[in-house]
Amino acid sequence: MNLDSLNPYPTWRAGQREACQAIVEAVQDGQKIITYKGPTGSGKSLVLSVAARALLEEGTIKRATYTTPQRQLVHQLAGDERLEITALLGRANYPCHKMPQGSAGDCPVPAKARRKTCPRCPYLAARDAYVEASVGATTLDKLLTDRSLPAAELLIVDESQGLEMKLIEQRAAILPEWMDLAGDLPEQMETWINAIRAKQLKYEGKLERLFARLAPPGETAEVKSLMGYVEAEDAAKVARNLEKINRAMDKATAIARIVSEAPESFVIDTKTRAFKLISGREQFREFIMGTSSVILASGTPCTQLLADDYLTVCAPHPVDVDRRRVYYDPVGKMNYQERETTIDKMAERIVELHRKSNRSTLIHCHSYGIADRLGEAIRDLDVRAMWVMPREREQSIERWKAAEDACLMSVACEEGLDLAGEKYPLNIIAKVPFLPYKSDEWTEKRKAADNLLPAERRWENVSVALAIQQAAGRCTRGPGDFSETYILDSSFEWFYKRNFILFEEWFRAALCRKV
Repeated sequence: MNLDSLNPYPTWRAGQREACQAIVEAVQDGQKIITYKGPTGSGKSLVLSVAARALLEEGTIKRATYTTPQRQLVHQLAGDERLEITALLGRANYPCHKMPQGSAGDCPVPAKARRKTCPRCPYLAARDAYVEASVGATTLDKLLTDRSLPAAELLIVDESQGLEMKLIEQRAAILPEWMDLAGDLPEQMETWINAIRAKQLKYEGKLERLFARLAPPGETAEVKSLMGYVEAEDAAKVARNLEKINRAMDKATAIARIVSEAPESFVIDTKTRAFKLISGREQFREFIMGTSSVILASGTPCTQLLADDYLTVCAPHPVDVDRRRVYYDPVGKMNYQERETTIDKMAERIVELHRKSNRSTLIHCHSYGIADRLGEAIRDLDVRAMWVMPREREQSIERWKAAEDACLMSVACEEGLDLAGEKYPLNIIAKVPFLPYKSDEWTEKRKAADNLLPAERRWENVSVALAIQQAAGRCTRGPGDFSETYILDSSFEWFYKRNFILFEEWFRAALCRKV
């Protein structure tokens, strides 16, 4: 096997070829689950796509599927012709001939008639190309919701750190008000499904009747009125409602099976009526059914939450450790009891670091209450503070970027925020992201289940370690980047010593204590 000939680029980055070789050999040896630890900027996409090509050429597999949570990455993979990957997105991402102002997601044609009625449908063409391709790429949402897509011997899940919660969310639902939560749940589930099925049949019939009366393109209003024609937009509304009902049916059917077969695997919140699985393990086994091997790729993978038996392949961090230092610089504890005495001291330290860097500063606050209080303290010290607004996340971040010399008080920005380059060198973790003391029924039941597991497999510990590492990686994304991360919450030391194994080598190498 000549991996070099399959690499579409002139050279390999450090560790890429070795990682690719290890993955190929693991699949050929029959390893079912492989974790690939590839930090951001290490070139995961190239390693994974070349490994898939090598396995195809060797005849080990006939098809590979690449999935990621982000549509942007799917576009990126498909746009690089050298990788030879065929992409498929959801129907809403393709135009519709019947709905020029809408998308294929608004298609007014009944599903069973689409191929005959719309032979040039862009979505169906993309789907056909994806089905025929030896390497296909699609979003995780698409793969989870469209189980009619062909199975692949090799399944690659990029950015896999959130896979367990995604699998849990897929089966989450708010149960109907009429349902007696203390009664016979399996029987009530059957009643629920029958009600959805009745609505399904109603809307299918309605859509077929409307479709039969669709106005021909370019017809005059007078003729439309005379002939009793309906507009495509009217049928499209029914089609969208039917799509929602179909999704509800899929979810209700799955939940009914879980209620009957695994009554200890879920919790129903008595206040919110929310149904939620305690763990994603069983759903993961279902998700990978039909595959020979699955690769869970991430800079901070959480495979231990999903499986016990797996092989780990590691890639080195592409940024030199001296250009991405993580400093533990304890100012005080940020727990609820000691927060007020710590915040003013923390604001002073942040302002000192900010003025020294003379550039923008990103601050991970963990809660909006901390963000408000800390931001006001920073503002009192004559430094501009800005906030990430809950419903204006992207706009808030863009305003901060344009300001160039401000502190951004952020919440839930550990993921999905890319600050590559040298413009944002200062990254501060103000609060270790522990779970709140007061939590819902699901959290309490998950914690109880976790108490039976080793510390490194406990969801809470994994979640906290993941969030810290994700936050630390926001500002160094490639070899030319530079950043300094400061952890100011002194609770970090306690957590790190007890959960050392949950921190990746690239993080441990960068960590040092500020003296």
